[in-house]
Amino acid sequence: FDADQANVPPGDLFYIENDQGSWIAGTSTWIEQVQRHLKASGKSWNWKRDGRTFRAAAMWNATILDQEDNRIPQLHATLFYAMPVDAIEAQIERASRVAVLAGLLSVLFSALLTWWAVGRGMRPLTDFARFADQIEVDGSEFSGPGILSGNSELVPLARALAALEDRVRQAFRRERQFLSD
Repeated sequence: FDADQANVPPGDLFYIENDQGSWIAGTSTWIEQVQRHLKASGKSWNWKRDGRTFRAAAMWNATILDQEDNRIPQLHATLFYAMPVDAIEAQIERASRVAVLAGLLSVLFSALLTWWAVGRGMRPLTDFARFADQIEVDGSEFSGPGILSGNSELVPLARALAALEDRVRQAFRRERQFLSD
């Protein structure tokens, strides 16, 4: 084992043993209890040390691929590796914050876009309501819905309102004629 070629991040722990269980390499701060627990359980394991949480895992009977002498039989080793999870937990927390922020921004953007689209879609109807609101008791100051006729959904309603406008004007004209007679 060439320790110079191992690129182990600071704070990580490892221990390598051959297939007979003898030490090959490892960090000086490796904990025997972790190794015994991994051998007994065969799974990953979390533990705390000096206020930091570590997660350990083992790779059992791994084949060593970088052998310089191909005439010797294939070698195997078991690798125990532990790393602090605080950096990963911080990264997950940052990613969660970004995801929540992106979700909130998406909801806000969707709400604004919906508000704009509904307002734009309702504009012909509000214009139509404004037009109908111009009807005065005496029938004066009343103009037809010329700008609304381009909206195909409101054309029948515009025609009905225009017919109502004519009937109201005729009724006011008859009333004035009656009063003048």
